[in-house]
Amino acid sequence: MKKAYLILENGQIFEGESSQKGTFFGEVVFTTGMCGYMESLTDPSFSGQILVFTYPLIGNYGIADLSFGESKKIHVAGVIVNESCTHWSHHHGQFSLADWLAQAGIPLMQGVDTRALTKILRQKGSVQGAISSEIKTESFPPPSTHQVARVSPFEKKFFGKEEGKTKKRVIAVDCGMKENMFRLLSSYPIEILRVPYNYDYSHEEYDGIFLSNGPGDPQECEETYSILRKAMKKEKPIFGVCLGAQMMALAVGAKTYKLAFGHRGQN
Repeated sequence: MKKAYLILENGQIFEGESSQKGTFFGEVVFTTGMCGYMESLTDPSFSGQILVFTYPLIGNYGIADLSFGESKKIHVAGVIVNESCTHWSHHHGQFSLADWLAQAGIPLMQGVDTRALTKILRQKGSVQGAISSEIKTESFPPPSTHQVARVSPFEKKFFGKEEGKTKKRVIAVDCGMKENMFRLLSSYPIEILRVPYNYDYSHEEYDGIFLSNGPGDPQECEETYSILRKAMKKEKPIFGVCLGAQMMALAVGAKTYKLAFGHRGQN
């Protein structure tokens, strides 16, 4: 581990340590979860974000098989902790948090006063930042746009289709869906058509629509809520979670705006 810096766009700098060299940009946000770090880091909703854990010790039960995660890869741009646990212990554990992030090329910065950092984020709201192995004064690149397009699947796929059985069909619009949502949907005797964010399902036969969570600004997903607006005319049941609920609002003509800092805890 060598000295590293978190540089915020407002000019404030935090010192810590990291094993990754180079500069990594992202939106700096915090989460209050005491556990569930593997689920958070594999959650597509965190795409492009540098995630600050407010709980002081992270990694104490290691990293298990990714079948326990919310997707098959890490989506965050970086991780900041006060202390990263090296002597982890769990019967499902395979490797440490630090090793897992290093294998994926994701910077882990530790030794940061995360309490002080979180107080700044609570005051100023989420800000752009960079984890860097050196202090740089260069300007920040513009924030990544349309994060949903980065995490949504490229093609539609059927699940739960069985010959000779009559089932209700649900269109699941995947804007970065947590795997646990899909596991729960799959536990019901329904047929699921899981589609990309921009797939026009209005011509499909279905009994209901499920709109998933996802990253970024819902207003960037005009294709998604325009398709939903057409589908609403069929008066079928529609269920939205997080970003999906915001899509429903946009589809009926409401407006959305970004909160200073979102809720990212599960306690």
